[in-house]
Amino acid sequence: MGMKRAAFLAYMDCLHIVLALLLWRTSVPARLGLTPPPDNPHIVTMREILPWRDATTPRGAAVFIGDSITERLAVADVASNGVNFGISWACTEQLYVPKAVGRASRIYLLIGANDFLQSRQSNIDQRLATIVGQLPRNVPLVWTGIMLSDAAQTNRSIKAMCAARPLCTYVEPLTDQRLFVDGIHPNVAGYREWSLRLQRASESADQRSTNENGSLPAAPNR
Repeated sequence: MGMKRAAFLAYMDCLHIVLALLLWRTSVPARLGLTPPPDNPHIVTMREILPWRDATTPRGAAVFIGDSITERLAVADVASNGVNFGISWACTEQLYVPKAVGRASRIYLLIGANDFLQSRQSNIDQRLATIVGQLPRNVPLVWTGIMLSDAAQTNRSIKAMCAARPLCTYVEPLTDQRLFVDGIHPNVAGYREWSLRLQRASESADQRSTNENGSLPAAPNR
């Protein structure tokens, strides 16, 4: 009986150790920020909503994709036929790229801030390259740099990738802290300035498309 009891106790000890390890792997590291967080409820909800918006986006729309900075943008201030697919909290691997990019007149892209804010910026250049690789090369792309001082090197990479891509116009990110409400998101003046930069970039993109293709694409009305 003594040997059986010892074996039973040893089994229970092992079981407790396994359960403790499972709890550590699934709960504690996430609370301590030791593992990348899963999609938060807002991202989950938006991923349920956006496919419907995607399916009803008309041909020739101006498509905006990005994170919270894009989601908060009044896209009609840039393009009256703009459709906003921005998702707050999204990192590069959580970006929603709608099928509507294939029938868009122009694509606006800004993504990457949350990678830095969540210490997930390793290999971000490769992820950005993958993202733009999903976008049609015959549709003008207006690509804004990441609005964080820590992202200077990545922005140089973004600018280089844009320069190597047909019909891509790079937009310098906002850097004046007076244009931000919290150091991350633009305030009202910041959004006005960014909208002006996007409008100027749109005109440049139209001109480039005219020069390269000999005809002007269906441009968003402003």
